[in-house]
Amino acid sequence: MPKFHETSIGKVASHLKSTDLFVFTSLFIVGTKENHQKATPRLLTSGEIAMVTSIFKDSINIASVRVRNGPLLLGQGNHAVTPFGEIYFPKEHFKRDFSTGQSGDKHWFMHEMVHVWQFQMGMAVAFWGLGSGAVDYHYELTNDKVLSDYGMEQQASIIADYWCLKTFDYDAWYTPAYEKYKGKDKSRNKQGMRNYWLKSYENTLRLFLKNPKDKKALFG
Repeated sequence: MPKFHETSIGKVASHLKSTDLFVFTSLFIVGTKENHQKATPRLLTSGEIAMVTSIFKDSINIASVRVRNGPLLLGQGNHAVTPFGEIYFPKEHFKRDFSTGQSGDKHWFMHEMVHVWQFQMGMAVAFWGLGSGAVDYHYELTNDKVLSDYGMEQQASIIADYWCLKTFDYDAWYTPAYEKYKGKDKSRNKQGMRNYWLKSYENTLRLFLKNPKDKKALFG
C-alpha cells in the first residue's frame, strides 16, 4: 500500500559538502516550487467530506484542504505526501473522487487526511515527515497507550486502520492494517475478531473519539 514516505534526499544531502549542500538545497526548493505549481488542486468531494467527518467530525477545516494531481517532491515516486495540509498524489494514483474508489484507495486517502488533521492541529508534519522513510508505520495496540503515545506515521496508520475496520469489514481491514500482532493468518471467526480489534482501537483512540479538537488527543 503506497503511503507517505520520504525519499533518499536526506541520505544524499548528508554526504554533500557545505557549498554543494547549498546548491542541492536551492535546486530542491526550486524543483519543489515548480512541482507545487504543476500539481493541479481540487477541493474535497461531497463523498470525501462524508468520509472525513465520519471520524474527524468538525475538527478539520474542510474548505482549506486541497487534493493535488502530481508530486511535490523530487523523486517522490509511488507515494503521497501531505506536509502542509494539502495532499500530493502521484498522477497515476490521483482520483477525482476517492470516495468512489476501492477500500484500499479510501484507506490511503484517510491515512493522508490524518496528516491534514495533524497539521491543522499544530504538528510540524513537514519536519517530522523528513524521517518517514526510516520510521515504522506498524504499531502495537496496548491497553496502557493512547494515540499520543505513538509516532506521527503510526497515528495515521491507527486512525486509518480503525476507520477501515469500522466502515467495512475484517477482510478489508486485514490487508492494509499495520497492527503488528493481528496474526499471520486470517481468523475464521471474522466477526469476533472484528469486534475485538474495534474495542482495542477505541481504547487507544478514546480521547480522539471523544473530541478530535482536543490537542491532548494528539500531543498528550
